[in-house]
Parts: sequence; structure tokens; C-alpha cells
Amino acid sequence: MTTARQIIEKALSHIRVRAAGEGVGGDDAEDARGVLNTMLDAWRLESLLAYATTTISATLPADTQTLNVGPAQTIAADPRPTRFEAGCFYTVGGLDYPLVGVTEAEFNAISLKATSSLGPEVFFYRPGFTTGTVSFYPRAATSVTLSLITLVQVAEFADLTTEYNLAPGYKRAIEWSLG
Repeated sequence: MTTARQIIEKALSHIRVRAAGEGVGGDDAEDARGVLNTMLDAWRLESLLAYATTTISATLPADTQTLNVGPAQTIAADPRPTRFEAGCFYTVGGLDYPLVGVTEAEFNAISLKATSSLGPEVFFYRPGFTTGTVSFYPRAATSVTLSLITLVQVAEFADLTTEYNLAPGYKRAIEWSLG
């Protein structure tokens, strides 16, 4: 278990701003926590910095082409994912079928989007600010269960004293990156 304060103090000792064991307090500590959280926010865009994947499940109702993604949305995810990874699928009748992510240009090249089938074959994800949108093609003729794969990454530190259990190697990576 570690705290933001411990990471900040270790990072500052690595770059010899503070002596080993010397504390950091007041506004300096809060400023450093802000920098730490900004760095972790930037890490959310890098798949190599994720420590795991998770599956978000949602229902795609029949004849629906678009669902919203984010906190309190049809596809509930907090925080909203920056992208979905390979391996997404949908389930109907106990069988799983692959979903392939495509670019915006590829999705826009589909001329007749009102086509229906057993379920969607492709999807395009547009990550907006706070809420994203996933579009599917073709439309599902019946309600299907979606399983969308996304990255799990280190969240921001709420304060300086809360203890966090970080994935193996993350404490060291954060300390050296912050320093």
C-alpha cells in the first residue's frame, strides 16, 4: 500500500530536490499531487501503461444503431474509455460473435446503414468529452448482449494520504516518471 505523499517524496528524492526521508508539505505537496494526477491522466491514452483489461457488458436493443458510453449512460463506464480493444463480441442465443472495431472513415463508407442482421459485425467508437458514442453495423434484429474490452489503468490520487494498492511495478514506474 502506498500514498500519493510517499510517491511524491520518493520522486523528489530521486531527483535530489529533497533529502531521503525529508517530507514535503503544504502547497508544495498539493501542487505535486496535481502534477502526479496530470501525468496519470496522460497515461490513460497509452495502452502499454495499462495493467489489465476489463469487459464492459451492455445490452444493444433490437434495431438500435448507436449507444452512449460514459457515467450513467447505456454503456456504463466511469471513467469513459478512450477506446475499445480487440476482442469485443456480442452474444445472442448463448453463442458469441466477434465485433470488429473500424475507423470513422470505414464506418462512414457504409452506404446503407439501416440494414438488419442477427447482430452487428462492426462498430465505430467516437470518444467525446465525458460521453462517447458507439455506432454499430448492421443493426441487430433482436436484442444482443455486448461485451466490450477496455483498458484498466491507474486512477488519479484523491488526496495525499489515502492508501492505494498498485499493480506490481507501478509504484516504481510512477516514482521515476514523476521525478
